Amino acid sequence: MVVLGLGKPTPNSFDVLKELAQDPQSPRVVICSEETHGVIVTAARHCGALAYVFKDRIEEDLIVAIQWAQQGRFFVSSVTGGTEQYAKFFKELGRRVRELREKAGYTQANMESFGFSVRHWQQVESGRPVTMTTLLRVCQVFKIKLDDLVQGLGGDIFHD
Repeated sequence: MVVLGLGKPTPNSFDVLKELAQDPQSPRVVICSEETHGVIVTAARHCGALAYVFKDRIEEDLIVAIQWAQQGRFFVSSVTGGTEQYAKFFKELGRRVRELREKAGYTQANMESFGFSVRHWQQVESGRPVTMTTLLRVCQVFKIKLDDLVQGLGGDIFHD
């Protein structure tokens, strides 16, 4: 396990993550950073970090982040006081994903063939919080960019 402290992440920081991620024997990476913008969190995830802890949440979140990373699960610090905005974001995201599925004419059986369980897909469409991995899979299924999926949904939910 590597806990990597980043002040303001730079492209070089992400190069280190990508290099680590290419080695199957590489330790899992938890990022601790003062940067809370969703774009940075997403970039860290794309580069191989399994957890992202905001520096002002280290005491509350670091142990949980390490535990989740050890299990191969992605973790992002929660936003203090932002629960309402967070819930609104995922509810709207679920509505948007449901519209994409209906427009494409996909059934639940189709979604299962794409690797989503019935329960998981129902959670996505009902507006439950989802991981970045799930969002990327949704984008892959519907052949859209992540930015297009979340555009206008309050994409700064990770920003204090």
